[in-house]
Amino acid sequence: YWDPGPRADPFEDLRYVWGGFSYLQDVIEQGIIRAITGTVEKTGIYIQQMPYPCYVDDIFLRVMSRSMPLFMTLAWMYSVAIIIKGVVYEKEARLKETMRIMGLNNGTLWLSWFISSLIPLLISAGLLVMLLKMGNLLPYSDSGVVFLFLGSFGVVTIMQCFLISTLFSRANLAAACGGIIYFTLYLPYVLCVAWQDYVGFGAKLVVSLLSPVAFGFGCEYFALFEEQGVGIQWSNLLASPLEEDSYNLTTSICLMLFDAVLYGIMTWYIEAVFPGQYGIPRPWYFPFTRTYWCGEKENQNINTPMSKKGNADAVCIEEDPSHIDPGVYIENLVKIYSHGNKLAVDGLTLKFYEGQITSFLGHNGAGKTTTMSILTGLFPPTSGTAYILGKDIRSELSTIRQNLGVCPQHNVLFSMLTVEEHIWFYARLKGLPEEQVKAEMEQIVNDVGLPHKRKSRTSTLSGGMQRKLSVALAFVGGSKVVILDEPTAGVDPYARRGIWDLLLKYRQARTIILSTHHMDEADILGDRIAIISHGKLCCVGSSLFLKTHLGTGYYLTLVKRDYDLSLQSCRNSASTVSYMKKTEKEDSVSESSSDAGLGSEPESETTTIDVSLISSVIFKHVSEARLVEDLGHELTYVLPHQSAKDGAFVELFHELDDRLTDLGISSYGISDTTLEEIFLKVAEDSGVDSVELSDGVVPTRTRRRHAFGDHQSCLKPFTEDDFDFNDSEESRETDWLSGTDGKGSYQVKGWSLKRQQFVALLWKRFLYARRSRKGFFAQIVLPAVFVCIALVFSLIVPPFGKYPSLALHPSMYGEQFTFISNDIPEEPHNNKLLEALMDKPGFGTRCMEGEPIPDTPCIEVKDDWTLPQVPQSVSDIFNKGNWTMENPSPLCECSCEGRKRMLPECPAGAGGLPPPQMMISDKDTLQNLTGRNVSDYLVKTYAQIIGKSLNNKIWVNEFRYGGFSLGARGSHVVSHTGDIDEAIVQLRQLFKLKEGTAANRFFSSLSGFIQGLDTK
Repeated sequence: YWDPGPRADPFEDLRYVWGGFSYLQDVIEQGIIRAITGTVEKTGIYIQQMPYPCYVDDIFLRVMSRSMPLFMTLAWMYSVAIIIKGVVYEKEARLKETMRIMGLNNGTLWLSWFISSLIPLLISAGLLVMLLKMGNLLPYSDSGVVFLFLGSFGVVTIMQCFLISTLFSRANLAAACGGIIYFTLYLPYVLCVAWQDYVGFGAKLVVSLLSPVAFGFGCEYFALFEEQGVGIQWSNLLASPLEEDSYNLTTSICLMLFDAVLYGIMTWYIEAVFPGQYGIPRPWYFPFTRTYWCGEKENQNINTPMSKKGNADAVCIEEDPSHIDPGVYIENLVKIYSHGNKLAVDGLTLKFYEGQITSFLGHNGAGKTTTMSILTGLFPPTSGTAYILGKDIRSELSTIRQNLGVCPQHNVLFSMLTVEEHIWFYARLKGLPEEQVKAEMEQIVNDVGLPHKRKSRTSTLSGGMQRKLSVALAFVGGSKVVILDEPTAGVDPYARRGIWDLLLKYRQARTIILSTHHMDEADILGDRIAIISHGKLCCVGSSLFLKTHLGTGYYLTLVKRDYDLSLQSCRNSASTVSYMKKTEKEDSVSESSSDAGLGSEPESETTTIDVSLISSVIFKHVSEARLVEDLGHELTYVLPHQSAKDGAFVELFHELDDRLTDLGISSYGISDTTLEEIFLKVAEDSGVDSVELSDGVVPTRTRRRHAFGDHQSCLKPFTEDDFDFNDSEESRETDWLSGTDGKGSYQVKGWSLKRQQFVALLWKRFLYARRSRKGFFAQIVLPAVFVCIALVFSLIVPPFGKYPSLALHPSMYGEQFTFISNDIPEEPHNNKLLEALMDKPGFGTRCMEGEPIPDTPCIEVKDDWTLPQVPQSVSDIFNKGNWTMENPSPLCECSCEGRKRMLPECPAGAGGLPPPQMMISDKDTLQNLTGRNVSDYLVKTYAQIIGKSLNNKIWVNEFRYGGFSLGARGSHVVSHTGDIDEAIVQLRQLFKLKEGTAANRFFSSLSGFIQGLDTK
């Protein structure tokens, strides 16, 4: 390709001269001419370099052709890491899943990410264009073309980030690895540069499917065009400065845009087939299924062998209220996961009513989350359906989501947004107009108790505040159906109570489904309670209904008097430990209900307790009562619910109050069956963590903290079983505070402490490094891998091949303009040479008989000398001007500090009027410069003739490589023969040559050879 500058380097550009090739060629040609013509007249040849105009020698532009792709790729590495981290963070924090549930389309989400990422990259591209132009890095290229190129790379880079994000589920890891992957995809371009002589157009297209490689090729063309002083313009986008090169900047831009589409399709496919931790994977062939494009086919009566219609296995179901409409109706819902054929939901039929909070309970794996996911549209049902506000989730999900609010187990908050901005964002997702959003924002901020934090970012809020805001966001936009998955998980009691108040306030006219593991929360908030197990409904009804039908009854707990005495002793002697040897094993102490203390009696020394007497008193009033526990210092009886209605409890409590001392009890208390006991009973009946129980035995109550505390020293005297007299290693380790010399414990200080801490830190780091495979790989293996890759890339170089022999002929340069100048027109010999040049077969051997040059046939052209036409204004310049041989034409303007020009700008008429010319072949034009200033014409028309080649998109060759000047006299006369012989004798003496050697014979014949070169 053409680049500015004269070929004047004596070592690089004049090798034919100093290498002796030109002299050898001249001697051979002279010998051939003399042998064929028989002439003895000697015609000499002199060589003069072509004059060259002023130009700009910008070494940086030549260096930039290789470094520009690397620098431009590195410029956006940080932006790539930020984009990947942002996308993966939404997936890791499950924000993406929540926004989809709140009505956001997946395509809209990706489009928003694309636009929000493209705007900063376009701004960055604009700044890069300014830097490249103002810093004279790309002084000749059009700014619009540069911006288009960088913008295209920005588009494909964003799509590449989306593709990389599908490979990760952790944001920090994705950011670290994403930048490495982005730069690694650039490395094939380095190989393409090293093998550029072997990489064809097809191979370039294939490797350009990696967008950094296509970008590198485009940067290379920018550098090549800049080196020629032309730059990339809108007019030469389809051109290439390299010979027989079909690749160009337009190809690079088109391939980057094609890569963007390709990366987008791959992102769409991978995200669907491998959604990660959250989401249902589609089969690999899903693009070829009709259901994906046309939707699920409605089928109201799908019979699944593993499912059962209705709730045939339910323990008890309360009658549905007739005066309330159901907001959510689940009808024979079945969900079977395709992977593993796991039955998650089995024929579930359930109604959730408007204006009520329904506590949705179940053990881990019972199907609660799956059911909620189906209701929110994350998972499709295998069979059955659900109706939300009368609309089918299978066909009207987009309409349902406009009135659906969700609060998952995690906080659905963006750390950089404020409280108000969160409410505004989710309200806009639900489709609220701007005027309603402001009113909603004000109400919710006050309801959650955060008016003083409305302008604060959520990252500065406490955990309880964040959870309250997450719950409140589920009600934004007038959501009629709200699904709350453990809304109070991990919050303090104060924030928990605030969430309760919020739910009770927003319960009106809403259907609220509450999933929780806190039984007291479900009991307090739930108007109805539904318990499922193994995907089936076990029971549903109000708390009172479930306790009545599933509860054991009331629990009457009596505290023996010796328990109260030991407790008082503990209070009076808190620092004294009594010890007595145990002669027989005592029963363990159980924890009883916290509802103790309805009756009490001042302490007494009486410690005799007759359990049968106590039982007879209780059985007298409540005959159905049963003793279920006699553990330690507590007695527990079960009293049926029916006894509370006939007044038997009143008489029983009066007699217990009167006979506390006689019965040997200090206090008693009564409590109802808890919801937790009902839940455990239902779980046991359904086969979850079941234990074998004897007939008629009531399951042991859930142990809870007693009101008096549970310190062992306060429950019974210490015995020898409470101490360990075995001098074992374990006992010594647990008693590390006691000193061996009886002086007590001591603290390590000073340098010993620092050494101990240092050793502990090193040991901790060693354990972490040994157990973290990823850390070991990143710190130890990965640097070596990078060095190995660099070495491999440096070794993968093309082999040094032998260049084929090159047949030198003028036609190899294509169309040519050759000039002649007859300095002595009256010389007959010069005229003969001129006629020979214009006669057949012309320049070179292409038009000789037999076509000596294959694939280049000669086309005969008959032409005479012609004079090209010029505008009249140009003719007037020379007719009216005073031009001389020293100043034959207008001057050209070269580059200056104010304006950079790679080549001079010449006005019309520079170089003089066009000379006479004639076509001597279809590719050769001969110009006659006789009588003109040859150097002036060549210098001032150089920019014009190069511009002609640029306009014709012929970049590799110049149109004018040289010419002939006839009639000059040699200024260097060959010395006399005697002088030559004397010089040779001195050389022999200098080198001390002996007779008969090759060097001596060479000098002997050298004198005659030089005399034979004598020319005029």
